[in-house]
Amino acid sequence: SSEESESEEEVAARPRRANHTTPMSRRRIELGEEAYKWLQRTHRDSFVVSFVPQLGDKVVYIAQGHCAFLEQQKDTYQVKPWEQFEGLRAAELCYITDVQYCIDERNNMHSVVTIFLKFADASSPLCGKQFIVEVPHPDTTSFADFVVEEGRYAAAFARKWSVGERYQALWDEAWYPGKIRSILSPNVNNTKGFPGSQWERLQCMDDESQTNSPQSFWELYDLDGSPAFEARTHEAPELPAELVEQLKGALAEVQESDVYVDFHETPASDFLDGQYMLEVPVPMGLDLLQQRLEGNYYRSLHAFWHDVETIVGNCQKYNQTAPITQLALRMRDDLLQALPRNHGTIDDILPSPTPPYLESLPQLPFGRSGSNALRSRRR
Repeated sequence: SSEESESEEEVAARPRRANHTTPMSRRRIELGEEAYKWLQRTHRDSFVVSFVPQLGDKVVYIAQGHCAFLEQQKDTYQVKPWEQFEGLRAAELCYITDVQYCIDERNNMHSVVTIFLKFADASSPLCGKQFIVEVPHPDTTSFADFVVEEGRYAAAFARKWSVGERYQALWDEAWYPGKIRSILSPNVNNTKGFPGSQWERLQCMDDESQTNSPQSFWELYDLDGSPAFEARTHEAPELPAELVEQLKGALAEVQESDVYVDFHETPASDFLDGQYMLEVPVPMGLDLLQQRLEGNYYRSLHAFWHDVETIVGNCQKYNQTAPITQLALRMRDDLLQALPRNHGTIDDILPSPTPPYLESLPQLPFGRSGSNALRSRRR
């Protein structure tokens, strides 16, 4: 370690705020990395297990799924967009303009994500307006994603599943094959106050449990070995190979410097006897960013830079005004020099033309409270 790295005395003198002795704090320490490891994925998923938001993502927001989740959780805290926006449809094209990690202190001390969504359909009267959604830890809910990566949604919409077809769905990182038994009439969701909604319209029979289960079309994939399965390509965008190599080189230079040794490795869950994870929702180090570049994880440059900012933000959150925070800011500036000059900002993302899956979708009744949004999920 260089002269600019902190001494043991300086580390010991860092500010302390969280209390180990509360039941919720003990619960988080007991969870260890299980509390946040879903937010530390390093590789692009060939199939969507559960959606992990990235800054700059283009997504489809499903109002009825969000309503069903809030009802199951008995959550009266979160804002309900269907009560907030006149002109909202059952599905809306959005961009993620901010990603904030936090510790769910109201429930189980898992790390969750709050995302800021901006309406992106150029023909919508809501275009440019924003709202906030909390994405839950996948282990704490049995619901399907109600924020879906746009490439997945578009590909699944184009697939046009029909009664009698066999499929496979991915739950708990395992495949569950089954058969579509029926497709609910759109009027079913209309009566629930979500006209045009595709949420859980497919009524399916799971081979393993031999029980009926509702599914949404973006959850289903063709069976292994089928032509459609073999022909499937990545649905989500990815960084150009040249840019990935450029970012790898910039990270390597920073990692080779002893000046920034405190940021080289992602802190483990037992770092400082667990005190760190009581303060920091998602620990990150430069090694995690390197693994993500190698795993083709990032869908945009915005997402990579958000990780850099997360490392800096974590340092500031835990250390406050200690000297190491200035070192983190200096590291960020060094990495900034390696970015393309025309990399742009999240505000530069422009609205999109109306995609086929949004055409002719009616507006939801404005001001409805949202209830009976469909039964709870399996698994």
